[in-house]
Amino acid sequence: NDAFRHAVTEAHSPADAVEPYWWPRGFRGRDRLNPLLYADVKTNLPDYLVTIEERMTMSASLEARNPMLDHRVVNFLMSLPAALKLRDGQNKWPLWKLCERYLPREVYDRPKRGFTPPLGMWLTQNADRLAAHFARHAVTLDRVFSLSWKGFLTTGRYDAASTMPVYYSLVLTKWAERYAEYIGDWPAAESSVSTRRHATFRGRTPAAVGEARWFAQALGNFAEGASVRVVGEDEVFFSRLAERLGYVVTDDAAAVCQVVVGAAAVRDTAWDNFPGGEVVLFVPFAASEQAGVQALMSSLPAGVTVRGGQGVQVDRDRGVMIARVAVSTELATRQVA
Repeated sequence: NDAFRHAVTEAHSPADAVEPYWWPRGFRGRDRLNPLLYADVKTNLPDYLVTIEERMTMSASLEARNPMLDHRVVNFLMSLPAALKLRDGQNKWPLWKLCERYLPREVYDRPKRGFTPPLGMWLTQNADRLAAHFARHAVTLDRVFSLSWKGFLTTGRYDAASTMPVYYSLVLTKWAERYAEYIGDWPAAESSVSTRRHATFRGRTPAAVGEARWFAQALGNFAEGASVRVVGEDEVFFSRLAERLGYVVTDDAAAVCQVVVGAAAVRDTAWDNFPGGEVVLFVPFAASEQAGVQALMSSLPAGVTVRGGQGVQVDRDRGVMIARVAVSTELATRQVA
């Protein structure tokens, strides 16, 4: 939920993120178990467990339901004291007693079992293909793994104990197929075709990389492969990024798709020189400049109409204002007249 995301964004430690939900007023003076469960219900449950379950089921076109999360069930269980939830060393005591009443014991009295995918079986069935895959990446493996582990990977004789290490090694080598230059020394100045997009971000601060992600989102207002003019950038970083994303960057002032970068460019733009069409404003700002950016958006000429916009947080100290605007035909043709 938004409140938890905000808490995590502003947090200096995990404790800071959980603090808003810790010992709420309704639990003061009561047992310690229920406040712990309440914090879990407000944090780990919706933002991790339910999220993962939803993604996994929807990816397989399944509609999953969580009957135990019915608000009436949750409210009832939160009202119960700890003595009715943990008794004689048995967790979930009310649920246990209900199962005793209605289900055979072998159904509910068994070890906990998750939804683990059959990785071991998959690795065993494809052992020859995996061994060949690791052999093709011998140079990369030499730079990352010990000689003995590299030898084990290329034999293809995997067992249950090695399932997860082999799987992690597979993931790493699949990543290395595209970005192997990033293993070991920092990549050379000349980057291969597979890492062209990453070359754009070398030497950038984390905040600049965050702004670039939102710039890519802003470009989504234009059709793929469109000709785009970038106005106001001090360097060609955003232009290079647009090219990496498949757009055609142009200096043509009559381009239909234009991005105005920065507060100064928005303030100084001669809007009557714009040909109309699609214009996106992209304004990075420090947290202390937020009010000034809002005032800037309010001071746009009458012929420039904001069709949609949002302010997004890049990190603790910086944000970006993204707005899609329309330039009226009258304003756009005034210069010609």
